[in-house]
This record gives sequence, structure tokens and C-alpha cells, in this order.
Amino acid sequence: GMSSTPEEIDALLAEQDAAKDPETRLTLRAALFASRSPKTIPWLKTLAADEPDSKLRIGALLQLRLLLPAAEVRPLLEAAAARDPDPENRQSAQDLLKAPAP
Repeated sequence: GMSSTPEEIDALLAEQDAAKDPETRLTLRAALFASRSPKTIPWLKTLAADEPDSKLRIGALLQLRLLLPAAEVRPLLEAAAARDPDPENRQSAQDLLKAPAP
């Protein structure tokens, strides 16, 4: 979570990649989201682009919006607004593009 060291974030990323049990994987993902660590940025970008679960995709974008400068997150939001398979995610991404940076 938020008190994780960089080494612990690396371990959490590896563990969630290897986790077979859905509940364990969900718990590890929650810890990674809670960490707000810059080390999670590549993982979050992958989730935002490729995750089948629409809630995780938009959650990854929201997290990236907190972690990245506006200029870096804007293309990710534009892509989601144009191409996310979920209409609610497309609308949320459009709304985020109009919202002031956090």
C-alpha cells in the first residue's frame, strides 16, 4: 500500500503477475493502486490499454492522472475517449480531458 518501499512495489508487481487465484490477484492489485508509486506507471499504462475489466481500465487512467504530468496523461485519455470498448469509460475519459489537472 501507501507505505510500501520501492523494493516492496517490485515484489507486489511480480506477485500479481504470477498470481493464479483471482482473489489474491485482486488483493495485490489493490495494494498496487493504493501505493501511488511511480514504479507502477508502466503496469498502469498496460492496464489502461489492455485490461478486459472496464473498471480497472478507468481506474488505471485515474491513477495515471495523479502520477503523470498532464501532457503525458492526455494522449492516454484521448485514446480511451476515442476507443475504449465501454461507453461509460469513453465518457469518463472525455470528462477527465475537460477537468482541471489534480
